[in-house]
Amino acid sequence: MARHYARSMSTWVDAFRVIASPRMSTFTFQGADDITVELVPVADCRETLFPEELALVAGAAPKRQSEFASGRMAARAAMRRHRLEPAAVLRNERAPLWPPGFVGSIAHSRTWAMAALMPRGETMGIGIDLEHLDRMKPEMLRLILTASELSRFAPPVDLDRASTVFSAKEAVYKAVHPLVGEFIGFKEVEVDLDRLRFRARYVGGKDLGLIDAGEGFIAMHEDFVATLFVLRRERGAVVTPIDRG
Repeated sequence: MARHYARSMSTWVDAFRVIASPRMSTFTFQGADDITVELVPVADCRETLFPEELALVAGAAPKRQSEFASGRMAARAAMRRHRLEPAAVLRNERAPLWPPGFVGSIAHSRTWAMAALMPRGETMGIGIDLEHLDRMKPEMLRLILTASELSRFAPPVDLDRASTVFSAKEAVYKAVHPLVGEFIGFKEVEVDLDRLRFRARYVGGKDLGLIDAGEGFIAMHEDFVATLFVLRRERGAVVTPIDRG
């Protein structure tokens, strides 16, 4: 029987939408109030980049440069909330490099950029992701979802919900990769959604059980979904971040 797909805004999305004013830069994930998250609209703010940041995207298209600059603007807003001097956010192997003693993450969609920042302390790593709810297409499902995940999507498949699973997997990767330096494929992680939370399980062949101890959070605003994945030191194995310097 052919699988059918739903493209309109779903009942699931409408039920768990949160209100956030685009005029406000602070974004809150319910249950993760201790993590500073800043949200800014994507705009041509390349003049705000430090020279060494601009060098990272010197050959990129203007749209990509604007997305990059907006993400850095959100990151510096998060720094200010922690009473840090705004500084360049460089990267190594595509992962942002944060001020000593802090962990963070940057994400952007076509229209919004977001940055999260947290003192390292009891937090080993955080990852955020931001996706438009039309991110997932029917032909992408079998590339992103495991067989078990697909079985939980009874037709017609809710593509908004599937986009949230995709975003959650991206957030997991961003939190874990800087710690372990391992590539993690989409089908190596399974995600269970539960209202404004999610749980992630590692189902691949590597020693990445720390993923199972992480906490996942979901927030929605306008036409995008945001996800946050947090690895608390007391909840999982202590992992020393890889030194890429």
